[in-house]
Formats: sequence, structure tokens, C-alpha cells
Amino acid sequence: MGPPCSDRCRLKCFEKMDVDNRKNIFKPYWEMGDLQRQRAFILSRMTPIQPKYRHEKADSCRRLNNAFYLGSGTKGRIRVCKYLFMSALDISSRII
Repeated sequence: MGPPCSDRCRLKCFEKMDVDNRKNIFKPYWEMGDLQRQRAFILSRMTPIQPKYRHEKADSCRRLNNAFYLGSGTKGRIRVCKYLFMSALDISSRII
């Protein structure tokens, strides 16, 4: 498990998700042991979002934006930044 995001994070994830919450997510994710189940876990915690402003070109290959959520027991789903999401699960952006 990697370090949390910095204090300059727009979503203030470091305040919402402490080390214990991240450990409670990290351990079950890696105990799954099955690549398909891990990918399904990641997909279930990503939601496509539509930005307020988007200037698209006709031949653009850019993808949609995603919001990332992690659950923490009594708090339910908490939106976090991509950096904390990857850090909590110890995955790379390639997997996302």
C-alpha cells in the first residue's frame, strides 16, 4: 500500500481515508487471488462522469472521465482521487 495523496488534493482524500480504512480495503482486494474478481472490484468502484465543460475535436481519442470511490464500513462510498485509489489498492494506472 502506497502513501496517501498530498494535502493539496482537491477532494481532501487524506482527511476522509485514514490508514486503517485503506488497510481494510487493501487486504481483501489482494486476498481475492483471482484477476477477474479484482478487475470487477475495480470496475464496481469507478463511475463515468460528464465534465461541465468539454471541448472535443472530431477525431479525438480521449476517454471519458471517471470518479473513483472507496468504501469504509459505516461511511459507505467515499469519493477519492485517482492517486489515492491507486495507492490504496497498490495498482498502476494501466490496470484502470
